Amino acid sequence: KGGHTDHQTHDEDDMVPEDALQLLIADDADAKHALKSIRDWLKGAKHVTICDPYLMKASTSKLYGSDDDYVSYISSLMPSTAKSVRLFANGYSTSIRKKVLKRLGERMATSFFSTTELHDRFVIRDNARAMMVGTSFGGLGNKVSVLVDLPNEDTKRLVDILWKIEKPI
Repeated sequence: KGGHTDHQTHDEDDMVPEDALQLLIADDADAKHALKSIRDWLKGAKHVTICDPYLMKASTSKLYGSDDDYVSYISSLMPSTAKSVRLFANGYSTSIRKKVLKRLGERMATSFFSTTELHDRFVIRDNARAMMVGTSFGGLGNKVSVLVDLPNEDTKRLVDILWKIEKPI
C-alpha cells in the first residue's frame, strides 16, 4: 500500500555548508570581487592556510601591476584576527617569497612549505572550512575559473593531507 519514496540520506560531513561561497570569475572585475569575497569569507579566522603551486612566483598581470601590488593583495586577504598562516607552494621566486613572508610575518606567525603534491588551489579557514580557487592567485581574471566551498568531509581530509606533507624550508 502507498507509494514508494526514495530518500537519499546524506551524512552531515558530505554536505557543503549552507553559507557556501560559489563564484564564477571571468574577468578583472570578477577577480576583484573574488578577492573581496575571500577576505569576507576569512573574517574572524584565527588560522589561515593558502595552497597555490604558483603563490610565490612572479605574478604581474592586469590585476597586479607589480610584484608589490601582488604581495599587497595576498597580505590583504588575511583578517586582523589571524594568528597564523600556512602557505603551500611549488617552488618560489626568492624576491616574492621574501616580500610575502616579511609582510605577513609582521602580523602573524607565518610558515612556508614547498611541495609538488598539490595541483589545485585552496584557502582554509581555521582547519574547518575550505574553498577551492580554480586558478592561481596571480592568474585571477585571466581565464574563467571559480571559487567553490568544499564539503566538510573533503575539508577534513585536505587538512589531514597538508599536515602530512609539510616540509619547511
